Amino acid sequence: MTGGYNFTLSSAFGNPLGGRRAWSGLSGAFASTVINLPAAALGESVQFRWRCASDSSTATTGWYIDNVSLVTQSCCSNGPSITTEPQSLTVMAGDSAAFNVTAAGTAPLNYQWLLYGTNVSGATAASYTLNNAQSTNAGPYKVVIANSVGSITSSVATLTVVNRPILLSPRVTNASFNFILSGNAGFNYSIEATTNFGSWTPIGTLTNASGLVPFTETNTPGYRFRAYRAKLLP
Repeated sequence: MTGGYNFTLSSAFGNPLGGRRAWSGLSGAFASTVINLPAAALGESVQFRWRCASDSSTATTGWYIDNVSLVTQSCCSNGPSITTEPQSLTVMAGDSAAFNVTAAGTAPLNYQWLLYGTNVSGATAASYTLNNAQSTNAGPYKVVIANSVGSITSSVATLTVVNRPILLSPRVTNASFNFILSGNAGFNYSIEATTNFGSWTPIGTLTNASGLVPFTETNTPGYRFRAYRAKLLP
């Protein structure tokens, strides 16, 4: 490719390599040479050999080899790259949690999800769904994506598992319905109501700063019956 032979050796002075192309003369410094090995060398053991010859007219110092490097260039192959990183999730205990990653690169791409740096058994696809999430499943998740060219590791996505909220102490006072939401502090909840257990309507949002937060709804004419629930907000 570059830095190839620069001279044809003479056959007139007894040089055993006479008539062949070679490096000859004074370079003044180390010269870089780049060669391409044939395709047949791929995956095989190879041996490199250099031969030094002198003729009858000259007897001086020969040459030195500084270093040899082998570099693999994969034509038309690309290492994996991540186009969409996995996102952190907050789910209630018992719900499902789904992590997803989008990657590009030469197929096939291999995936391995990790929790606290340890392989998650069976988590070897671009998406990983955890059913019936529990507090023991919470923590930092990431995925390693690899192909024949190399590998890449995603950013960390944290799974937070919170306890299901409980609505405590329901009571009616002064034409108002009151209860206390009990749940993990630091999360927001939507309070939803229904009259038929088929369709639910958001009627308010609670920020649970301390773990216990009261909710009050004034009596709404036309609703002889209402049921309530709390839904964790993203």
